[in-house]
Amino acid sequence: MSTSELILKGYYAHYACQAVICAFIATLLATLSRWQSTGLMRWWSVAWAAHGAYTASAGVSLWLVTLGLTARDPARLALSVCSITAAGMQILALIKGWQSERKGINDFSARRLLRATVGISLIAIAATLYLHMSADSQVRFLFKVSFRGALIASVYMWIGIEVLRTRSLMLTIRMWLGIGLIAFSIKHLLYAYMTAFHKGSISYENEYLLQFIELGLHTVIASPMLLWVCLRFVNKTRSQSEELDRRAQMLEKQDVLIARDQRLSDIGRMAAGVAHDFNNCLAVIQGWTDILRHDSKLNEEEQECVDAIESAATQAGAISQQLMLFGGQRSLKSALVRINDAVTESQRLAPQLSEYDCVVKVPDAIPLVRVDRALLVTSLHNLLINAVDATPPGGTIHIEASQIELSASDATALDLAPGTYVSLEVQDNGIGIPQHLQQEIFEPFVTTKQHGNGLGLPSVQGFARQSGGAATIASSPGRGTRVTIVLPVARESAAKDDLVLPTVKLHRPKQQAVASDTPSLLVVDDEAPIALHNERILRRAGFSVAQFTSPIDALAHAKKHMDKVFVLITDIRMPEMSGTELANRMQAVHPNLCVVFVTGYASDFAIDSVKLASSPSVVQKPIAQADLLDAVRLQVSAVAGQHDTL
Repeated sequence: MSTSELILKGYYAHYACQAVICAFIATLLATLSRWQSTGLMRWWSVAWAAHGAYTASAGVSLWLVTLGLTARDPARLALSVCSITAAGMQILALIKGWQSERKGINDFSARRLLRATVGISLIAIAATLYLHMSADSQVRFLFKVSFRGALIASVYMWIGIEVLRTRSLMLTIRMWLGIGLIAFSIKHLLYAYMTAFHKGSISYENEYLLQFIELGLHTVIASPMLLWVCLRFVNKTRSQSEELDRRAQMLEKQDVLIARDQRLSDIGRMAAGVAHDFNNCLAVIQGWTDILRHDSKLNEEEQECVDAIESAATQAGAISQQLMLFGGQRSLKSALVRINDAVTESQRLAPQLSEYDCVVKVPDAIPLVRVDRALLVTSLHNLLINAVDATPPGGTIHIEASQIELSASDATALDLAPGTYVSLEVQDNGIGIPQHLQQEIFEPFVTTKQHGNGLGLPSVQGFARQSGGAATIASSPGRGTRVTIVLPVARESAAKDDLVLPTVKLHRPKQQAVASDTPSLLVVDDEAPIALHNERILRRAGFSVAQFTSPIDALAHAKKHMDKVFVLITDIRMPEMSGTELANRMQAVHPNLCVVFVTGYASDFAIDSVKLASSPSVVQKPIAQADLLDAVRLQVSAVAGQHDTL
């Protein structure tokens, strides 16, 4: 075998090996990009595929030349178009891939690749027709080899320097890949120089040596690059696994929170139901205790016994109201309240604060809030008492208020709507709350104190929720506790319909005799002791009263006496017929009917459910005698006003 034949076959082997290496790298990058789609992987897979296509075209083109095909032969024209297109795509893909890596984006798309391929192919066709139809072999060689070599050298030099400067890369990868790319650039510069200055007449031996160097550099470049890509793939897979674990933990926490909210909701409904029935019992105890006090001649010892019964009933009523508030079923007498006034009043109700360093930061510019003033003061008082109990004498208690803007994420965390709120904080530097109790501290009967019923914080949260806000707690054992009440800023244009429960403002008129033309009163309650107690109170006040435990019987009585004007005092929740339905049916018989609703649930009454001549009064259980009389007198006055109008 002659030397020329040996060199020729060596060329074929070089081209074949380079094409196989490029195809392997391109396939591997394209495969990995299916799991980790990055611009670098996708564009560089195109670059290596284009380089493989160029190498294969060069080998086939050499073979066609040895067969004696002329420059204008269709096969050589087609190979030239393929060769120029592959060279252009290689340069473009290398640049686009590194730009994607630097910007951290993935700008690869099949449509963009197709447009680039079509555009470069059109340029390649034009260049091929010109070179093969008009230029000689030396010009074609200079253009295809030297010009491509200069461009490839520039791109590889730029990327190699950038790789060396990329500190985030592993040192081994950075050095081998960067130096390999720079060496590949130098090889192409040398090849371009030799072809340009020797007019394409370089010796086969030198070109053969350069091909050997290029084949080796392919391996040098491919190894660290594939290692880099694989490490990126592993890191991405690990980060995805960590993200899945994080989301699984987040879902688990959400499941725990949902279960906790469901448990609290169930406890709230149960607490409100128990409190409702408990209120009925307390109403009887308090009512008959009051009657016993006023209607009986008791000696001093008997009077003390009645006082003790009344005191216990009042305390039980307070506990019942806390349960109702926790369950979100207590009516709120909402009004515009200044935070400064509520803080001052709560401090006055807690004289124990004199033994502590109490720091109050409530700016005068804090907006008004629309809440139940008494419950706001009670909630602040509960928080101050908790802070006093948790802090040794001489400690510091902070009371701070500020206007805040809740973003969408913060509002979602509190289950509120984004907007403007008032944040009211009570913070101490006491013993704090154990970690295992912090998730349950807003549940009823959970307490860290040796005394108390564990209803203070649940009632605070219930008040905040019913007022359209939220309550949160943050505590560290040994470092203190901070409880925050978030309340919505009041709208000055808010109408009475915006209140949680429509109520009538009651005034306490002086005791006066009841006129003979006073309308008859109908007392309806399915609890016989309560109905009897209410009847007794109203009769003592001079009213004509008929009491029923069945709403059906009360309705029949009203239909039988159609010539009378009635004031209806009815419980809302009854088994046979609700109080609102009874009022609507009696309204059809007596158009001028006035009503006093008695309820233990704030959600029992809807203003749109009854259409009356005058606004109804609402009395909350357990019923106080004075409140019942005031509500009835207000409705009696409404009846008198209707007659005056007529």
